[in-house]
Amino acid sequence: MNQKLLQAFKTRLNEMSYEKIKITDLCRDCGVNRQTFYYHFRNLEDLAAQFIHNEAEALLRLDDTPFVWEDKIGALIEYLDSNREMCLSVLSSMEHRLLRNILAEDTERLIRKVSDSTGISATPAAILNVTNEEKEFYIKFYSLAVSGLMESYLLGDFKMPPDKLIECIEKIIRRNIVRQEY
Repeated sequence: MNQKLLQAFKTRLNEMSYEKIKITDLCRDCGVNRQTFYYHFRNLEDLAAQFIHNEAEALLRLDDTPFVWEDKIGALIEYLDSNREMCLSVLSSMEHRLLRNILAEDTERLIRKVSDSTGISATPAAILNVTNEEKEFYIKFYSLAVSGLMESYLLGDFKMPPDKLIECIEKIIRRNIVRQEY
């Protein structure tokens, strides 16, 4: 039922703004009562948060092998471009901090995967000459930076062609996490 409600939410979100979506309409779309909705979600914002997380997880597919993080960031930017109105509707209606936290969590998993795929997790001192605590700081720092960039990109505050944006992020990651010269 959880997935049916999420799908009904996505369908409605493609048809109207977030503010116009009502729990009763979602329940009617799925043929369930409100009690069933509240069994799965606390409120509409909770449903929206789960929706965003599921969309990001499907896009990033961090279990893919081989793992090319540039493709993952590119897919995220493409998703934001092709679903701009839907994303802006959710962004304008939800608390920005909630959306930023969801993006940061998923971005952190992506950057951790980049870190782990370069061997940093196994031997942080040998590769970066940093402690595990410093490595965790770097991962958190870049997660917040990239997720903030994605939010600014979506809002139109940060204007850069997607391929140039990916190239710049790649340079930073290679120089500071992977320690490769570009």
